[in-house]
This record gives sequence, C-alpha cells and structure tokens, in this order.
Amino acid sequence: MLLARRNNDWLPTLMNEFWNDEYLRKSTPATNIIENDKEYKLQFAAPGMKKEDVKISLNGKVLTVTMEKSEKNEEKNEKFLRREFGHTEFSQSYTLPEDADLKAIEAKVEDGVLNVTLPKLASEAKEDAVKYIDIQ
Repeated sequence: MLLARRNNDWLPTLMNEFWNDEYLRKSTPATNIIENDKEYKLQFAAPGMKKEDVKISLNGKVLTVTMEKSEKNEEKNEKFLRREFGHTEFSQSYTLPEDADLKAIEAKVEDGVLNVTLPKLASEAKEDAVKYIDIQ
C-alpha cells in the first residue's frame, strides 16, 4: 500500500495548466518515499532547518508535515546598499496506509534532511484491527 499525497493547494496546480511548473519547483522540497518490509520512510530536503522549524501533526490517518523558517540579518549603524532576508514555508499532507503504526511514528532532522519513519503494524496487529459486528 502506498502513501497517498494530498494536495490542498489548488491554485499552483491550476496555474501549472497555463504556465510552467517553476512555482512548484521553488516551493516544494525534494521528497523521497521509501517502503520496505518493516516501515515506510519519508525524507524531505530541509537545508538549514532545525527541529524548531518543523511541525508534524496527525489527524486521523492524515499526516501533515510543515516547515517554516524566517531569516533576517539586521545590523544597526550601517548604510545598506543591499539587504537580504528570507522566508521559507512548506506544508504537505499524506494519507497514511492502513498498515502504518500511528502510535510509533518518529521524526528527526539531521544533515539538512527531515526523516519521518512510519513502522508497519505486525501481521497479528492487522488481524486484530478487524472488528466484527454482531447482527441482531
């Protein structure tokens, strides 16, 4: 079962129909989604991001990853000929597969990469997740 990416941002998709996808390349970090027998892994390019810049939330089966960072270089008593500042913001949601263990999700920012690990449920746990309803 694959992770399904949810795109809540309809405007760039609509704009992409008429223009090129330059907007999407600038605003969406490179992302890898990896599956093996034990887990799913999401990897996001996050250069310069710290753990304080990242927020991960889970609403039901929807995992949302948000990264936001603002930079201001301010020096007093200087005459600016050029002044640089920046703001980076990214948010993406994923519908998780049925076999993802929602209670054991882990995340770590290291060397400019955000790694989110979603362990898979053991086969016994998957069977226990099925609930049968008595008919009266």
